[in-house]
Amino acid sequence: MSDWQSAIMPQEVLDDAVEEQAKANTQFSWGKPGKGVIFRIHPAHHGDFAFWKHELDTDSQETYLVMDPEVVRQHKTRVSTYTCYLYVTHDGRWGVWSVNNLRNNKYGRTGHAAAKMAMSEWIQIHSDNTRKRYVINRVPPNKRDELGEPTWPSHLEHIAEAVVTALDDDDLLITSTAHPLVRAIGEEVTIDLSDIK
Repeated sequence: MSDWQSAIMPQEVLDDAVEEQAKANTQFSWGKPGKGVIFRIHPAHHGDFAFWKHELDTDSQETYLVMDPEVVRQHKTRVSTYTCYLYVTHDGRWGVWSVNNLRNNKYGRTGHAAAKMAMSEWIQIHSDNTRKRYVINRVPPNKRDELGEPTWPSHLEHIAEAVVTALDDDDLLITSTAHPLVRAIGEEVTIDLSDIK
């Protein structure tokens, strides 16, 4: 099985995730923990997913979860594999942090290192934009003792449940080549040869 195939979430997992989260009404935010936020990573709830990050303009983008292997095959230059980690903040908020899996990406490498460390202790991170990486700060022992062990959602069976809930928009799930983004990109690159002389 290729890396891409292992990053595609099976439809039955998605269906179960949507159903379970609807019943539990659990809220998960999307994105890395904010600067200065103390957090932990769940040691078991993480996994690889295929994402398409579509640039809207120079300052913003939309993240799409790709669940169709055909979309990945046709648009492999636009789709990347990310590891999604379930985290909890010091004040009890849950979230999903997607970390790039490219080996040459310093944010990705230091993000994975931070996630591994946060599986066993409370940490903080902030971006070092000059060096294009995350800086990891350990929480002092007295603060660690004060925080204790994190509280995790008890009903969560698979990280996919948190990913789908955090995205919070069915339009951000690409389940086939018929998805509007896939069709729009396909139309952009289609060349009408009859116009060429």
